[in-house]
Amino acid sequence: MMRRFRGVIFDCDGVLVNSEPWSCGAWNVVFQREYRIDIGTNYDALLGKTTQEVVEFFFHKFNLNYSPKVLRKISTYKEQVFQEIAHGKIDAIPGVKKLLEYLKAQSIPIILASSGIRSKVEFNLTESGLSSYFTSSQIISADDIKMGKPDPEIFLVAAERLKIPIYECIVIEDSQTGVSAGKDSGAFTIAITTSFPRDRLSQADLIIDSFSDLDFRSLF
Repeated sequence: MMRRFRGVIFDCDGVLVNSEPWSCGAWNVVFQREYRIDIGTNYDALLGKTTQEVVEFFFHKFNLNYSPKVLRKISTYKEQVFQEIAHGKIDAIPGVKKLLEYLKAQSIPIILASSGIRSKVEFNLTESGLSSYFTSSQIISADDIKMGKPDPEIFLVAAERLKIPIYECIVIEDSQTGVSAGKDSGAFTIAITTSFPRDRLSQADLIIDSFSDLDFRSLF
């Protein structure tokens, strides 16, 4: 019997690993230390965005002087802070290893497509014990694209690297911007409620609360 889908594209933060609290919290540290600004704890506008897009968002919001040099400085500093506060605290999302093992056993190609920079993705995979599942060529990061989510570019690049039509791929996301990008790319999009409630992810083709809710065999 022919499989319905032939490849899986995973987001990283909130899908493979529980890094979102520390990734978002690092922004609080950066803006407090550098500008004495309290950015608050509503991170909805940040999830799924590239580091550059987040920096630009805050600089516009707080009317800060902006330049490419400052962008690079703040982006680099944020990733440094993130790794400092997240070290030893990153775990794989429950059930995702079982899914990865199933896909491997069934010879179903996988790829990771994250808005984070490559060094952050590699840190997350190492810290969570997932690095053995993804080779370097199976990682698409913000360094490999021009447009961040909700633009579908990253998923189209991922499908091209898999050499599988995007409509034969599943995208697994946790954010509104990621789900929007997945749908706009033409992929079957699954949302997991690790970062947003169901009503905020209603655009997805399928919504799950955990990977234990996912019937792998019905999709492949």
